Amino acid sequence: MKVRVAYTVDYEDVPDVVNDLLTKCREQLKRASQFKFNILNLEKTTVEVAELQKDLDTVSAQLEDCLNLSHGYINVQEGIAGGLEAAANSMEEEKNEEDG
Repeated sequence: MKVRVAYTVDYEDVPDVVNDLLTKCREQLKRASQFKFNILNLEKTTVEVAELQKDLDTVSAQLEDCLNLSHGYINVQEGIAGGLEAAANSMEEEKNEEDG
C-alpha cells in the first residue's frame, strides 16, 4: 500500500529534496532495466512482472511529486519576486505623490 506523506522543509532545501527523490527514481529504473523475462518459468516471471509494475507505478508517482514540488517552488519564487516588484512600485508611487 502506498501513502502520501507531507513534511516541512526550508524553501531553499526544495531543490535538494527533488534531486534526492529523482536519484531514488533513477535507481529504481536501473533495477527495473535489469529485469529478465523468463518465458520458460512463467509462474516466477508473472510474480516478477507484478513487482516490476508496482515499482514503476511508484516511480511514476514520485516523478509526479517532483513536478508538483518544483511547480510549488517556482510559484513561491515568482510570488516573492512579484511581491518585491509590487513593493518597489508602491514605494515609487508614494515618492512620486510626495514629489508631485
